[in-house]
Amino acid sequence: MKVLLNITTQRHLALLEMLYYNKKWFPLKEVSTTLNCSESIIRKDVEQINIHFAPFKIMHRSKTGIMLDIPAELTIEYIYQTILTTSLEFTLLETLFFNPKMNASMLAETLFISQSTLARTITRCNKTLRSWHIHISSAPHSIVGDELQIRSFFTHFFQEKYSLVNSPLSPEITSGFQNLLLTQLEPLGLKLKFSEIELLTFMFLTICTRVKFGMLLSFPNDDVKNHPWIDLFLSDKTFSLLFKKEFKRSWNAVIIEQIFYPFLKDTFFFSITELDLAADLSKDIQQRLDRIKSLIHSLSTKIATPIPNKKELVLILYNYHLFFIGNNHVLFDKRKNYVLTLSEEYPQIVSLMKQTLLDFQFHDHFEWSEAALNEAIYLLTTNWENFITSIHKKLPFISILISCTFEHQHAQLLEQLLDLRVTNNTKITISQAQTIPEHLEELDDYDLVLINTDKIKSNHPHLLCINPLPIFRDWLKVRNSLISLIEEKSQKLIN
Repeated sequence: MKVLLNITTQRHLALLEMLYYNKKWFPLKEVSTTLNCSESIIRKDVEQINIHFAPFKIMHRSKTGIMLDIPAELTIEYIYQTILTTSLEFTLLETLFFNPKMNASMLAETLFISQSTLARTITRCNKTLRSWHIHISSAPHSIVGDELQIRSFFTHFFQEKYSLVNSPLSPEITSGFQNLLLTQLEPLGLKLKFSEIELLTFMFLTICTRVKFGMLLSFPNDDVKNHPWIDLFLSDKTFSLLFKKEFKRSWNAVIIEQIFYPFLKDTFFFSITELDLAADLSKDIQQRLDRIKSLIHSLSTKIATPIPNKKELVLILYNYHLFFIGNNHVLFDKRKNYVLTLSEEYPQIVSLMKQTLLDFQFHDHFEWSEAALNEAIYLLTTNWENFITSIHKKLPFISILISCTFEHQHAQLLEQLLDLRVTNNTKITISQAQTIPEHLEELDDYDLVLINTDKIKSNHPHLLCINPLPIFRDWLKVRNSLISLIEEKSQKLIN
């Protein structure tokens, strides 16, 4: 959805992403070439970014270029939140979400823009929103289209823009809804995680607002109307009063069905026992269940890593694969970000998982999207018990030689620093060589060699010259070399 933004904001975001993920100084010429604009435009962008995205700050030096100073308490998520808050396009969408059927004059006045700017912005938004099957209608202006997609879009939008303490919901209804979930569901053995409560809260905000303005989804059957959850949620009279105060309508079975329908259907299961019982009665469920079990076994075998909680993973994948539809973000693709970072640390493992998943179908008509693939990898790696610990044990062994002209005690200090920073799958050796020829003779016996002088000339593929006490740049070189070595050795093992 970055294309929804105007050109200037798109460039600001591209610049910030470039600087955030590459902690180094960039010459202005390199930046202007990458972003396809002049250096003078980049200078203006830096000034504007430092105002609008504070406390993030782009530092500028005439000789070295620009680099992003990142506050310790913030991540790139803050950048996306700021854009969602300040961009005209997303402000327009949020305004229409909470105030449907506004005429052009009222909408332009609310956004402090001219009616001609409003018309151009709506036209640009509609071109982008077409992929979501969403449209901004005119006379009066409203958000219309595929209601399921509208709900999905705004749930992700609110989740990316707001926290639970500053959302458009009042603190009273936020607290009341979360208390409703905890008091009614936990006695049933359903202990919700923070991330699940957060998602459900923003779903609640989105769906109840749409229902308030008469936008209801029609469901294909009546299989949830007598679900016991409905009576449970209706029994909380305190919440009923809070809901009526917030949304100016009664808390009733129809609204509960609109919010919780995916979880009330007989295709969503809260325990592996429920799933097994359903599989006994349904050939379709049994086939999907068998496929997922086969997938779990295949992943465990290919990665050569045991899965202590196989049943839990099977249940998670079965339930979540029903939600692998459409986009799962608006601006900040957290799952893609997670998988890319994981790929840097464990490239071969992620590659194996991707290929195994792409060769797999939950059912005959299932097709993988990038969003679904990233979601599946996230679910597998975060719910696979002892995954990282087990993977680390499988990493190839890396031998490191400290081949320095320092005093032996200095080399020992480097060894201690390395031992604190590098993976357990390494063996660090301090060279005992007394001459340059002796140094050169032993290099080929090690995967990674650290030296402190350019007097040692060698064609060793992983020879790094570092400072007497390694600085950030040195540790970055060591890390990159280790990642490269692990990838090379892992590929050899796989082949």
